Formats: sequence, structure tokens, C-alpha cells
Amino acid sequence: MVKVYSKLLKDIYTIHSHGNNIIQKKDMDNVIKLECLLYYNYFNKITGKVKNLQGLLQNLHKIGRNEFSKIHYELDILNKNLKSLSSMQQMKKAIQLYMQLEDNLRLFNINDILHIRENIDFESERIRVYEYLFRNVVEEVELSIPQVKTDISYVKIDDKKIDISAYNLPLYDLESPKPKKGGDIKISIKDLKIVAEEMDEIISRNSFLKRQSYRKRLESFKVSLNNQYGIEEVENITIKEVCHIIGMVGTGKSTLIQVLVFYLAKKGYRSMVLFETVKEVVDNTFLFEKLGIQAVAINGERNQQNRIQKVIEYDEMIVNENYAQYLTGNCYISNLAEGVYDSLTNYGKEPCYNMKYNDQAILCPFFSICPRKQNIRKLNKAATIFTNVNSLLTTRTGMIKKRGRLLLLEYALDFMDVVIFDEADAIQVRLDSTLNEAEYTEDLLKSNFSEIKNYIEKAILGSEFESYRDLHVSFTMVIAALSEVKSLINTKTIHENFSNIKYGQWFSGYVLINSLKFLPNQFIKDYLSFVQNNKSEFSDLEDAYILNSAKLKIRYEELYERYGIESEYKIIVRFLIALIFTEKYIFSLQTELEQVQKIHDSIDQATLPNIFRKINNKLKGLLPNSPTNNRFGFLYDREQNTLQIFRQQAIGRSAMIDLPYLKIDEHGKALGPHTILLSGSSFAPGSQAGHIYRKVNYILEPPNEMQEFIKKIKIKHMKTDIRISGTKDKKVALEKMCQEFKDVFINAAEEEGRSLIIVNSYQQAKWVQEILNRILACKVYRLVPDSKKAENYCIQRNKLNNSINIDYKFLVAPATAISRGFNIVDNNGQSLFKKLFVLIRPMSKPKQVGEAVTIVNGKVTEFLSNCSVTVYGSEYLNQIQNARSHAQKVWNDILRDFYSISHADDILKKNITVSRLVLLMQLIGRLLRVTDYSVEPPEIFLLDHAFTGEKEISFNLLKEIEEYLEVGCENDQYGVLMEKLYMPFLEGLRRGK
Repeated sequence: MVKVYSKLLKDIYTIHSHGNNIIQKKDMDNVIKLECLLYYNYFNKITGKVKNLQGLLQNLHKIGRNEFSKIHYELDILNKNLKSLSSMQQMKKAIQLYMQLEDNLRLFNINDILHIRENIDFESERIRVYEYLFRNVVEEVELSIPQVKTDISYVKIDDKKIDISAYNLPLYDLESPKPKKGGDIKISIKDLKIVAEEMDEIISRNSFLKRQSYRKRLESFKVSLNNQYGIEEVENITIKEVCHIIGMVGTGKSTLIQVLVFYLAKKGYRSMVLFETVKEVVDNTFLFEKLGIQAVAINGERNQQNRIQKVIEYDEMIVNENYAQYLTGNCYISNLAEGVYDSLTNYGKEPCYNMKYNDQAILCPFFSICPRKQNIRKLNKAATIFTNVNSLLTTRTGMIKKRGRLLLLEYALDFMDVVIFDEADAIQVRLDSTLNEAEYTEDLLKSNFSEIKNYIEKAILGSEFESYRDLHVSFTMVIAALSEVKSLINTKTIHENFSNIKYGQWFSGYVLINSLKFLPNQFIKDYLSFVQNNKSEFSDLEDAYILNSAKLKIRYEELYERYGIESEYKIIVRFLIALIFTEKYIFSLQTELEQVQKIHDSIDQATLPNIFRKINNKLKGLLPNSPTNNRFGFLYDREQNTLQIFRQQAIGRSAMIDLPYLKIDEHGKALGPHTILLSGSSFAPGSQAGHIYRKVNYILEPPNEMQEFIKKIKIKHMKTDIRISGTKDKKVALEKMCQEFKDVFINAAEEEGRSLIIVNSYQQAKWVQEILNRILACKVYRLVPDSKKAENYCIQRNKLNNSINIDYKFLVAPATAISRGFNIVDNNGQSLFKKLFVLIRPMSKPKQVGEAVTIVNGKVTEFLSNCSVTVYGSEYLNQIQNARSHAQKVWNDILRDFYSISHADDILKKNITVSRLVLLMQLIGRLLRVTDYSVEPPEIFLLDHAFTGEKEISFNLLKEIEEYLEVGCENDQYGVLMEKLYMPFLEGLRRGK
């Protein structure tokens, strides 16, 4: 059918090329795809404006739902085959070009898509092709699988011949992965206890493993089913499609994951588990291999040194052998490549699939024995895969027989029985942010400046200046254009003419130029040509930007005269030109950095954000598009006089909450893996960011002793007039706070146990550590990120769980860095910390694109999950359009300017309230790892005056949290679930008043 489609395309273009308004050959493909979409709507009697039909190509038809039919199957295929039209810009262009086709070449009148026109060339051929295109996926290119050859004398990498004649390499055949077992899975608690005992027995015989007590932990394991009849304790768990399990701290979620993985492997099921850190991935892989399970670790970070740094233990000069086998394997071909490829710094960019022999692509002959690729080789036979979010979305497998290389997400869809997400609400936010990147432009430039400076110096000293010329030019252009944008953006003229900027909304060159009516038509036309096709009438201005300001001024005057720009609009034109140059060269900068990387591998140290990397086409075909359109743009922060640059590409959370349904058959049956979502805070109605819009199936309940222990906790808000959150000079405010509560800290230092002190950033942690070291006669440590080398009295984040071996009394840490994923306990499993001091009300920066994206995605998921599943045709299209309009309104409301939280949009306020509630609960959870219930419960101190919002602060966070919980616990529909998760916190809050 690919050949038939190509022939149809060629025949239509041949006839059209004899006319007057000739469409470019490369654009004809989208024109024919548009007609295919029109025919699909004709076939299904869907009415509406043609441009709105683009809503069918946004992959929004399955999100949040679990009942599907043939139409959803057809929309899946249509979204893959016609995905180039999912862009509104491409859709509008295709509509304009379609109207240029001759009458005999158009099936439809653009204003009447419910009737096929008469006397159309190739009518039957078109209909046959179009009906095929919404029933069968057509690959854009033929699958390219390199040959496997080991009995050869050389290979070529980048045209350099590498002799391998001295090696007698084993034969290697491409494998097919071990298939999934399939079917629903029903597990009894009794069976879990049996395998837990087996795990304890194996571990007791292995000197390499720390003793565990899985069976003992499951002794008081209590599971309740949530169904239409209420909540009842059960002895079995059924895993079918999406299985959402919630449970507060101490209910055994981590234990359940490990015992469940062991059980599934013993029963022949294949599972995948997502963790947050490299260390968790590697630790679990090592454990399960020792338990006799075929396990594999897939980590997506490319730089090997960073990976090693994240697992290296204290004071060790070499990597622990437990981790070395996964992280320190060498690439054999690099020893022979003589500078062509450096394996140490280029981890993840090995040339395995980029070699040639006799001008034909081949797989690296060393692949079957390469230590570096052992995990990829083991993937196809593994019973269990441990990985992380980035790897799920971006890592590709090795070559698979008849399939080529797959994204790990594709692999999970086809070959995994179960995928488990721990801390599912946090992973949901991470998935959203990974595919919707945002970065401050200044941070982007600063983070890469030292690397660029090094290359410029090398160019000056060496003979390779040509290699660095474009990099230097791009960097200079970005700085020059960005400086011009920032100097003009606050002017009265810009604010009066661009409401997006005046009211704090997002913008881009394309958005702004389309909002203007008063500039000359030819200027607007040329400007759009630059934005859309990089065709420019402004090349003389580009040259002048890197020459001198006098030359630039002359070029601008020439431009004003050429287009007839009136004096009052000259500043607007300057701003628009500077903006599109910033857009162009900030992307060009990334391209040039990657080009230089081919010459010197150390560029891999540059911090290139994912904002520049377009979403993989396969991933794009699986996940819903961003509901506010896939777009690139800017957001201006007036207070800081800085720009956020962002790119929206897809609804990332769909890779988790819709995973079983990302592939369905023609009857609507789910073909993907069962998905288990585990969290202690994924049920939080009103929080679009954290709440998971999937029914809660099971509740894990803590033992009675734990419930009684938690009930004794007091959350005390200390009386003070010192406000830190919202204060500009936070260092001074923190100094005052520590001095005011000096006696409280001294008492904590003298009492038994350690204390955890919470701030909002690593910089604040450093300030507080310095302050407390002056006023306390004890050791105060602080947390530092994994990327920072550990200094005296510092603990890297990934070493936190083992900090029992460090002699400290206080640990100062940022809230978001320590709130999840850590079990900081003593040798008996009891929390190290007895007291928690929250010095500053934990808040994120206002008007963050990432926060807005998660809320918008949640709102759309909520909206569509509540829509009727039996609606088709025009009514269905209306649902999609309403959801997208709703998303746009929410986006605008969240990102509008406001003076304080109390003046923010209600949706944003609710999300702030719930997210801070969850964060505080997670922080308190670090103190609730309990094995001895006879000890005194931990003490919680909230110090910042901003917590209560008295006097000048009108947002009382603690009051808002209390009201949210009270209303939620009394809700007729879900009050019982709220009580199970949050009542102990609410009672502790009340006791601490």
C-alpha cells in the first residue's frame, strides 16, 4: 500500500504541475493527508469546521478512559498515519494549499465535507488508499536492520577503517524477546507471604545481602478492596489493566513491590518497575539477581562518570563491585578506534549501529561479548526490568528480530505483563515535565558558557577554528538578540501593543506577529516566512548583529525604509526582529554544540536541556498531544527581568495512567501491560497535578499499632513574627529565625536522636548550616545534589539512606529533595530523626510553566474521563474541542499576573494547597519509619510566620489545608478514602494548635 500511496501522490502532482498555482512537491503529501482526514469525516458523518478536524489528530480520544471501540482503534491508526497534520500551523497551511488544487483533483469542497464532488480524477484509487490509512498503520520508512557479521577483517566508523582481523569473534543472531504470559493476574495474600518467606530464606544464605524480614513485614499486611459496595478487607489482589493502590506511610508499599516482583517472576510473568534514582535501579537489580531472578537495569543517563558518582560509597576510591558490573563495562571498539570514539565520556552514544562493512550497515561485531551492552543483551530474556522515567521515554533497545530498535515504552507495551510505578503521583508530574520542558534563558546560557569558552580557547590555540566558528557565532547572536529583547520588553510601546506580554501570557514571534494589523503586509509576510521556513529578508540584519551597533543602526534604517515602517512602530519592529533571532539562534546553539561533540567528546558535560530535542516520532504516535497545542514560546518574568523558554509536546502522564490502552485491538481490547500505581498521596481530589484520575482499587492499611502511634503526633506552629516565604532577603530572615529559636535547637541537640531541618533550596541549606554551626556546639550537615562533589559536612542526595554511618546531629535539606524515596533508618529500621523543623513555608516560584502544564494536563484528563464513552461522530469532536478550549482557559488563568497567592486563580490556589499538604506529609513520613511503637512519637515544628498568614499575609496555608481535609473527609463519594490517607495528619494539625 505504501507503493500505491506513492503512485497516487505522484499522479496527482503530475496533473497539478501543469496548472498555474503549483504546490511544492514536498507539501503535496500533507495536502493528500488532509483529504484523507476529510474522507474519514465524510465516512463517519462528522460535521464541523475543517480546521477543527485537527482535534481528531491530538491523540486525546483515550486519555483517562477504560472503555473503547472500533472508532478508537481507527483514531489510533489515523493519529499515526496523519500525525504531520497534528500541528495547527501545518493544518492551516494544508487547507490553504488544498484549495489551490484544480477542481478535478479535489474530492471535496472545503465548505462541504459531507458530499463527494463529481468527475474527480483517481476517485476509486483515493478512496481505497484513504480507507486503508485509517485501518492500517503505514510505516514512513522501511525498517532498517543492520546485518550481523563477525567473520570480517574490518569495520568503518565515520569513514575511518578499523582493523579487527586479529579477533575470532563468536556468531551472534538477533533475538526475539521472551513473550509476555498474558491474562489477568489474581494473587492471594497467603501466596505473597509464602514467597516472602522464600525470599528471606535465600537472603539468609547469601553473605552479600543485608538481612531482610519480608515475611514479618507481611504479617500485619492488610488490603481492602474499594468497590461500589464500599470498602472491605480482602485476601486476594486482582491485577487487571490499571490497578491503583493507595496507602499511607507504614503500610508496606515498598515491601509489596519487591515481594510482588519476585512472585510474578516465579509464575512466569514479565515485569518492569520504575524508580527515581540510579542507585535504586541498580540496588534492586543486584538483589533480584541474587534471589535467582533474571533481572536487568536500564538507566538512561549518557555520561558514565555521572552514573558512577551516584552510587559510589563514602570514602571509596573505587566503585563497589555490586554496582561495577552494571556501570563500568568498557566498549571494545573504542580501544581500536584510535581517537574516533572515546567510550568513557560518551556512555550511551556507542557506535554499535553506526558501522559499515563493504558500504553496508552492520551491527558492531563485538556486540555479543561487549561488557558495555550486557544489559541491553539481557533485556530480551529478563523476567524483571528496573528503570526510570527518562529511560522509559527515551532509551531504545538493541536490535530485535523483525522489529529493529524499539523505545523502552514500545517494548513494555508489547512484551511486559506488568509495569509498576512507585510514588505514582510524583512520577505523573515527572512524566508531564519531561515532555514539556522549561528553562530560564540566562540559566541555559550560563550552564553552557564554560564549555563554549573552552572550545573557543582551543580554536584560538589550535588549527580547528572552522570547527567552532558556527558555535561561536550562535552563542554571540543569542546574547546580542536576547539583550535587545530584554532592553525593549519593558517599554510602554511594547506593553501597549502586545497584550500577551502586558498580562504575563506566553508569546513567540509567530504569536505576536499574527496579533498585529498595523504593520505593512509585506513585512508581516517576510517575517512569517522567516519563522516558518527560515527564509529571510533580514540576513543583512543578522550580519550586523555580530559586527557593531553603528552598523546595526544603519541596517535597521534601511529596513524601515524598505518596508515603509512608520516612526511610532520602529521599536516594535526592532523587538520582533530581536525575538525571532533569539528563537533561531538558541536552537542553532544546541545544534552547533552537538556538532562540536563529534570532534571532542567532553562536550557531553554541557547541560543541554531536553527543551531542544523534539519528541520521538514513535512516542508522538502513542501519547496525546499537549492540549494547548504543541508549541514553543517564551514567558516573561517582570520581577526578575528574565525569560522562560518552553516547549510543550505531549501529555506525559498518559504513559502511566493509560499504559494498558496505548495499544488496543479493533474491538477496543487493551493490548498493553497491566499497570500498578502505588502511592500514599495519589488520591487528592482538587489537585490536577498530583491526583491520579484512575479509580482506587485497593487500600493498604497500617497495623493498629502504627495507627495509634501516628495519632499521638503533634504538628506545632511556633509563634513568631518572622516571615521567610515571600521575603526578598531570605538569608537575613533565616538568621533571625535561627537566633529566635536558638534555645529550641539547643534542646534538640541535647536530647536523644537527630533532627531534620527543612528549607526550600540547596542555597538556603548552606546558609542555615553556616548559621547553626555558629550558634550550636554540634555537627550540622547539609544535603547537596548528586552532581555536586561532597565537601566536609555534606551528604550527597543518593547517599542519604546510608547516612547512619555519619556522625551528625542536624541535617539541613531542601523540602523537595528529601520528601520522597528515602528510608533514613537505624540498624533496627527505626527512623534516625526524632524532630522535624520546617523553617520556611515550602512554595514553588510563581508562574512556572512546568506547574501550569501539570495542572492543565490534569484538568483535561479530568474533563475527558468524565465525558460519555458512547458519544461518537460530531458529538465526540465537540468533546475534544471543549476539552482543548477548557485547557487554554486554565493555562491563561494560571499564568496571569497576580500580586499574591490570595489573588491567584482558584484552581492554582487549590493545587498549591494540596501539593503543600502532600509535601508536608511526605516530610513527616521520613520520621515515621517505625519498628518500636513504645518510643515517643516525633515532634513537628512549623516555624515560618507565613504558614498561618496572619497580619499582612492573606493566604493561611494551614487553614486552607485543614478546610480541604475536613471537606474531603465529609464527602459522600470519597470521604472514606480521604480519611484512610489523611485523617492522622488532620488530627495532628488540630492537636498542634
